[in-house]
Amino acid sequence: MAPGKVAVTPEACRKKSALPVRIDSSGKRLIGTTADEPKENKVAESNGNSRIDRIEKDLEKLVGIVGSQANQIGILLEHGQRTNEFLQRTAEAQLRLAEAQNKLAEAQNKLEAAQLETAEKLDALIRIADEWIRNRPAS
Repeated sequence: MAPGKVAVTPEACRKKSALPVRIDSSGKRLIGTTADEPKENKVAESNGNSRIDRIEKDLEKLVGIVGSQANQIGILLEHGQRTNEFLQRTAEAQLRLAEAQNKLAEAQNKLEAAQLETAEKLDALIRIADEWIRNRPAS
């Protein structure tokens, strides 16, 4: 295909245009017109003035839409940044929580060892007291 040429595919031909299309009596294709338009518009369209006016109006609408979308995208970006900051703070808080839980687990392990040692010492004390009471000389 030569540079600057546009390929016309069957898919492109099947796509519906947003503008109405009709064929006049001479076989000329009229885009953006309807059969019930007054004859003055058809005459004006033949010299291009009405069509250009409609195109300008459509472009103005598109500019407004694009501006609105740009504002909405800006708002979404701000929300995205705030969400990322929140997620960062949440991740940092989770790391602090994990560190605190690790310290708690270490303290619980120490407590468990101390309780086991205390239980062993208490058992030894109970045995000593039991033996002393059983073997005590009668007075």
